[in-house]
Amino acid sequence: LRPPTLDDLRRASGVFITSTSRLVMPVHEVALGDLKSSSVVRNTGSVDEDGVKYGDAPSLPTSYCYPNCRTTESIKRWVLDD
Repeated sequence: LRPPTLDDLRRASGVFITSTSRLVMPVHEVALGDLKSSSVVRNTGSVDEDGVKYGDAPSLPTSYCYPNCRTTESIKRWVLDD
């Protein structure tokens, strides 16, 4: 296993955090803070079709959003039911 990359976050349809205590928590937004992604160029102050929010710099996404991912919610329910 490896930690997700910024490219993984950009392409993901859903994100969750899991633990050894059989907990799955959906993540609805990943804020990038000071991380920079120079390979992405978009208009400033916008949200693109993939749910990526862009801030002051055209090449700097501020966060990735994952609202209501069916797969993530299904995994959460499956773990709770088990």
